[in-house]
Amino acid sequence: MLENENINETQNPAFLVGAVSGSLLSDKDIEEYAFEKYHDVEDSRWFEPLQVGAKWSRDTLIAEIERRQQMIISESDGIVRETMIANLLVGLQ
Repeated sequence: MLENENINETQNPAFLVGAVSGSLLSDKDIEEYAFEKYHDVEDSRWFEPLQVGAKWSRDTLIAEIERRQQMIISESDGIVRETMIANLLVGLQ
């Protein structure tokens, strides 16, 4: 891959969304984490709420990234679009 192609690929909002959402925990990962955390705790009432909360947080984050991605795609090429791409993940913590 040429250096310029690499730069364009990393600035593509679809690439960034895939990189971010792909790095988030899957349902299976969330369930395994919850099991590890609470399986031998006497009071395991937090097992299910942890799973539900983690999945809700992940899904909400992905929805917001997709919303921002659509805004970027609708913007014409230029400094505004480049700034939006650079700031795609700002404030998502």
